[in-house]
Amino acid sequence: MTTMRTISRKRQFLRWAGLVACVVLFLAMVASRWWYCGYRSHSWYAVVGLGAVGFEYGRPWGLDSVLPIGWHFGACTSPKILLLPRRLYSGHNLYRCSVPLWIPLLIIGVPMFLAWRRDCPYPPGHCAECGYDLTGNVSGTCSECGTEIAP
Repeated sequence: MTTMRTISRKRQFLRWAGLVACVVLFLAMVASRWWYCGYRSHSWYAVVGLGAVGFEYGRPWGLDSVLPIGWHFGACTSPKILLLPRRLYSGHNLYRCSVPLWIPLLIIGVPMFLAWRRDCPYPPGHCAECGYDLTGNVSGTCSECGTEIAP
């Protein structure tokens, strides 16, 4: 009797969610080289642009006249990718930080790749349980794990 590895629904969902998240992060990273998207409230501002996501908290002098509350979209002035995280402090109780989008892409992408690789089925001629190469095996059982093999 051949046993096949089954993938739980939760793990299947996490694999697909990770793949979708990686695709969205990659597209955001590429698109944000030329365009930015941001939202401003009374005391904070979040923006995706120049290959990074940035957060700003505080109220600098004169920002109300320059940037109204709400969504903001536009073209970046210089298409480049921000390679390293920055943590900037300005005056007037304004705190800023930015994280390049390649960092969360790497954090999500590596485990997602390993999960897809781990759950990929073994090729024909290999044990369905452990993946051992069964070329030349005539005993009817896997010599590695002892699983019965269908002829």
